[in-house]
Amino acid sequence: MNKIITLLVCMFPYFGVSQNATAVLLQMKSHALHEKTAAARLLGAEQNTLKQSGSSNNYDVKYYNCTWEIDPAINYIKGKILIRYAVTKNTNTITLDLSKALTVDSVVYNAVKIAFTHTTNNTLTITYPTIQLTSAMEAVTIYYKGAPVSSGIGSFSTDVHSGIPVMWTLSEPYGSRDWWPCKDILNDKADSVDITLICPAAYRNSSIGTITSDAIVGTKRITQFKHRYPITSYLVAFACTNYVVSSQPYTYGGVTMPLETWAYPESVGFFAGEQYGVTKALDWFGEHFGPYPFMKEKYAQTQFNFGGGQEHQTNSFVLGPYHLLQAHELAHQWFGDKTTCGSWQDIWVNEGFASFSHWFYFETHDVPTYYGIRNEYHGDVTSDSTGSVYVPDTTNVDRIFDYRLSYLKGAYVLHMLRGMLGDAMFFTCIKNYGNDAATKFGYAKTGDVQRVFEQTSGKNLNEFFKDWIYGEGYPIYNVQWYNNKNGYLNIKVNQSQSHPSVSFYEMPLRVKFKNATQDSTIVLDVQQNGQLFATKLNFVPDTVLIDPEYWLLSKGNTQQKLTVPTANDYIQITPNPAGSSNWTITIKNPSQANYSYTLINNLGQTLYQSSLTTNGGDVSKQIPNTQLPNGTYTIVIYQNKQRVLAQKIVK
Repeated sequence: MNKIITLLVCMFPYFGVSQNATAVLLQMKSHALHEKTAAARLLGAEQNTLKQSGSSNNYDVKYYNCTWEIDPAINYIKGKILIRYAVTKNTNTITLDLSKALTVDSVVYNAVKIAFTHTTNNTLTITYPTIQLTSAMEAVTIYYKGAPVSSGIGSFSTDVHSGIPVMWTLSEPYGSRDWWPCKDILNDKADSVDITLICPAAYRNSSIGTITSDAIVGTKRITQFKHRYPITSYLVAFACTNYVVSSQPYTYGGVTMPLETWAYPESVGFFAGEQYGVTKALDWFGEHFGPYPFMKEKYAQTQFNFGGGQEHQTNSFVLGPYHLLQAHELAHQWFGDKTTCGSWQDIWVNEGFASFSHWFYFETHDVPTYYGIRNEYHGDVTSDSTGSVYVPDTTNVDRIFDYRLSYLKGAYVLHMLRGMLGDAMFFTCIKNYGNDAATKFGYAKTGDVQRVFEQTSGKNLNEFFKDWIYGEGYPIYNVQWYNNKNGYLNIKVNQSQSHPSVSFYEMPLRVKFKNATQDSTIVLDVQQNGQLFATKLNFVPDTVLIDPEYWLLSKGNTQQKLTVPTANDYIQITPNPAGSSNWTITIKNPSQANYSYTLINNLGQTLYQSSLTTNGGDVSKQIPNTQLPNGTYTIVIYQNKQRVLAQKIVK
């Protein structure tokens, strides 16, 4: 795995400004691979399982004040962390996550050192002299130091660029505990964070939020950062090296913020030439998703040596200014940072949304790449019929960060919703999701996405989410068609499924009919197998293309042109005899508009009657028979109240 990563990283610098779909997809696959590897450092020795948080649930974090002394040339950190929290259950202890590789010097509460236990399972339990009562606001300060232990690519890393030391952190999903004491879980955001970084004066410190002070004091540089938005622990980060910092104002909706770049000196020109891409993406996403979520502070890009990127809140760490990487990490500020997945089972809420977003960015900014990505996504997802977007096993890191499912199929689910709802409604749903009172600056699960989309669109999406998020596989279509004598195009759509978890995909299906000079795309609302449709075109088609613009995840589709019956009012009643299936009346080449039928038993009693109305297209209607006893029946067909057919049928 590491060798593969190295090869992909080496390929990045050659992508340049002019990108193509293959290069862009290599970036994306490398990014997903690195996120998977980042989580893999927490694997158990014998099982492919994540070591979950050991923090207690009897307190709610409100605020972190972090002071870190670092030197990018040395794998070492000295820290002081003040945690302010609300007590949620009467207790005299609280437990945080902290690697046993670090040494806790002391824990101070109300200016007095108190007892603590730092165990080999990477937890820090603090014991108070008295009971802390529910709803009380408390604060405690932890002093610690040590050499963080990182495996894989590392949550706490030191390296060099052009011979100069560089240090950075990257904590997703559970790496924060490797280098600082915190509540290292997914669903307890601090309301705000203050950070002080102390490093040798030759370097500069990059972190989240806005810089409130930056000064050289003797041989040290002291930089203070303020962040006043809710944040989960894995999005807290810093980096340190001899950065060259540039900043330009960015304005959206009458609000201006700094747009910053923290680049290695040797990369300044490279970043400067690509900064326009971030501005375009901010505009594009702002228009379709709502304003950038952290406009009161900043958006920054900080260079580091990791072969991809990480969406730290207000400050994305990136290998370089590659368009896909820039767009992907920026999109995470909406999807992952502002609204974070509420469970690793719902990781698509982060990665599927961001993967859709960077794909969507290319739609107007690099059209050939957009279509190339679409084709690659479609082919990759349908290369295997197994696996759901929803993650059933969060102990398996490979499954959480599955590129085909969490990233690409998650993105394609949104693409299909866009096709179903139309652009105006879809992006209204996206904006409403971002502003949903229950999840804004908090956490969301798949059910929250469905709820907001249903409330906004007025559509019941239960079948869609059941099939595409929790189900596996994709539909396979067979389209049969012909033009009848009245010039109507008649279409029958059959569907099979690639995986037994889904019995039927109720989806709109786009079918293009064309000849040498004309074409027309018809959207068929396919709700059942064998469904019939009729429409009139102003030309006679000779070719059929099923879902030519790839609005659906589907594969192996076929089409068949049928022979047109020559007789007017060609009537069929099938099956005959019938087993458990209903009878179906089909009228082809209708010469009248109004038909009706009556079902009669062998005693001459009328059991069922109904009408069939056509405007010239063929019609079909089912007669339910599941409640009828076995026997012989008669169906009588009327045309404008005139009897035209009486046929014996058997069940």
